[in-house]
Amino acid sequence: MCPGLYAYELGKLGHNVLGIDFNKESINYANEKKVIKDLVEYKYGNYLEIPINGKFNTAIIIYFDFSVLLPDEQKLFLQNLNKLLEDDGLFIFDIYGKTIMENKQDSRSWYISQGNDFWSKEPYLLLEETKVFKNENRWAERYFLIDQKTGKIKEYINWNQCFDEDTINKYLLENGFEVVEINKELGINNEETLFIIAKKKK
Repeated sequence: MCPGLYAYELGKLGHNVLGIDFNKESINYANEKKVIKDLVEYKYGNYLEIPINGKFNTAIIIYFDFSVLLPDEQKLFLQNLNKLLEDDGLFIFDIYGKTIMENKQDSRSWYISQGNDFWSKEPYLLLEETKVFKNENRWAERYFLIDQKTGKIKEYINWNQCFDEDTINKYLLENGFEVVEINKELGINNEETLFIIAKKKK
């Protein structure tokens, strides 16, 4: 949902919107900024797990959310989505294109921050590691966040996957969807980002 920006814009256009996020700060921020209260609702939770009622004509996940799901999670997500969408309902999302793998390589780095940024309000040391699995078209990003005051360490791991057009077409067909449109022109790096509109199969 991140943090209600798209839901808010869709609400302004007159759409009824349900936004879901497992970051409480995102939910709180979205509720504070919510103006169109009758049209936009926000829920806290993991969209793979929380119960969602009703039928929807469109589902949107943005900023490569589908790419970071593991294969079993992707299939579960599409199964759940198939049940929630109306006939001919649309699924709109973006994924990494395969060309992004050309420049990916194993790496390690670190930096010190005074805080008040994405990772923490407090000063910290961040250790970063990237591990590339070219045969699987995947890479993992591992972060160790070390609080400079307390020494407390938090670990975060992000998995990412890239697709070409044939692969995502086949994957969606196997899980109840068909591609309506693939657009490569909306991203900053063109082919590195695929924006997809898919339709629920009858």
